[in-house]
Amino acid sequence: EVRGTRFALWVTAEATRLEVLEGRVRIARRSDGEAVDVPAGRFVVAGAEAAGRLAAREIAPPYDYYEALLNPSFEEDADGDGRPDHWSNPRVRRDAERVKDGAAALRAEGPDAPGAYTRQFFRLRPGARYRVTAWLRTHGIAAGANRGVRLRFVQLQPAPAELAVSPWRDGTRDWERVAIEFVTPADHRYGRLDIQWTLGEGEVFWADGATLERID
Repeated sequence: EVRGTRFALWVTAEATRLEVLEGRVRIARRSDGEAVDVPAGRFVVAGAEAAGRLAAREIAPPYDYYEALLNPSFEEDADGDGRPDHWSNPRVRRDAERVKDGAAALRAEGPDAPGAYTRQFFRLRPGARYRVTAWLRTHGIAAGANRGVRLRFVQLQPAPAELAVSPWRDGTRDWERVAIEFVTPADHRYGRLDIQWTLGEGEVFWADGATLERID
C-alpha cells in the first residue's frame, strides 16, 4: 500500500528493504502480518527471519548509507517474545543471567543446523574500513572443523563475498572480545553482519556488547 511518492526497494532471498525518500509507505511482513508505516527519511527491513516488531529506522544522510547497529547490547525486547529485537533467527534468546555488561545478552543453544546465524543488514560506504566487535562466551562446544561461534561480514550486492570472519570459538571460555576488520569494495551496495554458529546438543554460546564502526 503506497501512501507516498518516492521510495526505493531492494529484495534478496532473505529479506526486503524499503527506503522512503518522500511521503509515506506501509509495508507488511508476510510471515506474520506485522505492518509498519515508513515516513520519509526512514527505512525498514522485513523478512521471514526478521526478529521482533518491524521498526522504521532513520536513514543516515545522504540516504545512501546505513551504519548503525541496532540493539547492540541485546537488551531490547519490545514485543516480549524473549528474543532480542532486530536480531534474526528464532533460536536466539535474550538471557538476563549470563551477561558481560548491562541487563541482558544473546544466547543460543544447540543442536542447530551447521552455519546457522543471526544477522542485521547494512549499506556501508564503498571503499571504507570498518571494525566489528562483540564479546563472546562459550560452554561445552566440542572442537572440530567449522564448529563453535564466530563473527562474519558478508557483502550481498553487487557480488556476494565474505569480507571478514573471525576464528571459530569453541570449548568452555569466559567472555572474550572478538574483532574483525574489513574494507568495503569500491562498488559495495549492501551487506550483512552475522553472528554465526555450529552447535551440537547442549552446546551454548552467548554474545554481548556488539559494535560496528567506521575507522578511517
